[in-house]
Amino acid sequence: MLRSLFLLALAASFTSCATVVTGRHDVLKVESCPSGATFTASTGETGVTPAEVEVPSDADVRFTFEHEGYADTACVAKRHMSGWIFGNALLLNVPGLIIDLAGGGAWTHSGDVSVALEPLQPVACGDAR
Repeated sequence: MLRSLFLLALAASFTSCATVVTGRHDVLKVESCPSGATFTASTGETGVTPAEVEVPSDADVRFTFEHEGYADTACVAKRHMSGWIFGNALLLNVPGLIIDLAGGGAWTHSGDVSVALEPLQPVACGDAR
């Protein structure tokens, strides 16, 4: 019985909470207003909005957008530390913490990417009196 508990504790010490729960990649929705803009991510992904794109969770990702008749726009999807990394701290799991930090599972992106494109020419809004 004691041997089984030891083996279970040993196996648990090599799990990495953040990597197991969130993985090493995030899927972000990429949207623009108006839709139909082409985008390029700093990680090499390209597409047309609306779209979903998979990015590494341990990197800030810069998106650039182009749409005919609108100014080019850029934004950054910032990474932040995953709350799941604290599972390692609660379990005093040093190997799991090292795995999460080294493998990229300690990071995640909190939201999707959405931009409002500015028209090059003013858009008529009606009679201003």
